Amino acid sequence: MPTLHQADSCTVLVPRYVSRFRCIGADCEDSCCSGWDITIDQDSFVAYTDPAKAYPVALRKLFRNSLQIQRPPSREKYAIAIIDPATNDCPFLQERLCAIHRDIGEDKLSNTCFDFPRYTRDIMGSIEQSLTLSCPEAARLALLQDDAFDFVEGEVSIRAETLKVITEESGFSFEDMNEIRIFCFQLMRIEGLQTWEKLVVLGAFCRELDRVVGESQTPSATQLLGNFQFVLNSGEAVKMLSRIRPDHDLQAKLFHTVWKSRKDQARSPLRQRVQDAIAQALGGDRENALLDNYRQGLRNLPVALADTPYLLDHYVLNEMFRELFPFGAQTAYRNYLGIVFRFGVLRFMLAAMSTDAQALPDRDTLIRTVGVFCRIYQYDSLTDLFNQALKEVGWDRLDDVFALLPA
Repeated sequence: MPTLHQADSCTVLVPRYVSRFRCIGADCEDSCCSGWDITIDQDSFVAYTDPAKAYPVALRKLFRNSLQIQRPPSREKYAIAIIDPATNDCPFLQERLCAIHRDIGEDKLSNTCFDFPRYTRDIMGSIEQSLTLSCPEAARLALLQDDAFDFVEGEVSIRAETLKVITEESGFSFEDMNEIRIFCFQLMRIEGLQTWEKLVVLGAFCRELDRVVGESQTPSATQLLGNFQFVLNSGEAVKMLSRIRPDHDLQAKLFHTVWKSRKDQARSPLRQRVQDAIAQALGGDRENALLDNYRQGLRNLPVALADTPYLLDHYVLNEMFRELFPFGAQTAYRNYLGIVFRFGVLRFMLAAMSTDAQALPDRDTLIRTVGVFCRIYQYDSLTDLFNQALKEVGWDRLDDVFALLPA
């Protein structure tokens, strides 16, 4: 049977955890084939429905009955696999294995199924690959190991048609973009600061980056980074951090509104268990119980995270790398807001799991909660959700997000 999708192997620079990743298939506790509408590209759909192909009878029947063309179709999202309403699983998931991969080969997988949980891009000829932490195995590798974000050369398999091609942004050259991205990574790895404090410093840098871009047609990365490094060395960043006061009431109300807006989209037993545990820990929708339990959870969270000291930092680093931070959005600060919003909702969920000091979540539960967060909330436009949530808690807009960060 001829190859449907050609994949090529190449050696690229990746976070060390990416080089360690292998799909664990039937051993995965929350299959990527469960709970999502799975898109099928046009080339795959045409091949699946070709009567001349010598597919196994059972698979041919599934191709005939379980695919639905999108309206309007596109080349990459031409059709979807119709989820089994009884199980919320992909119809091709059989005994926790993909029947397409098992019976006719990996090259016959649609682009979506081949890629997940990978994000692969071409930045002016340089290939990068990251993983989304909605995959439990990827989450374990990224969040638990201290060297997960050391960069190494790794062998990756790519399909040319799935590559996202990136060009120069904001007037910066490829070399300048890389310098700025590396600098942002370094800010999130400053020793002696909590995750939220690093995020405040990162936000200040993004504001300065946007100012420089707005004022110059040919911005200088060297001057920008040098000036901000001077600010760090001068102690101004420490003074800025000392002036920030937490608003835990606002945090609780805002992040609860966002969490609640999607809590019924669990669509798997594991995700439902996590969401139910959070709802119970928060004490329902009673405002006083919500505020008290959130504060208690924040106080307990450092103890809960003691065995996973890299979890929050590494989550943020993964989002930054996956999203080409601080590029990839209209402005650097807008990209930063997306990171802050996701961090806030995730921390809210982790704090909710930590409200009982006598029954703190273990390492597996923490990782499971991150995975559930990523599965349910990661792919939404959180900016839109937050704008709606702000209005629901009585705010028209939030000029300064720093009050959302302190624990």
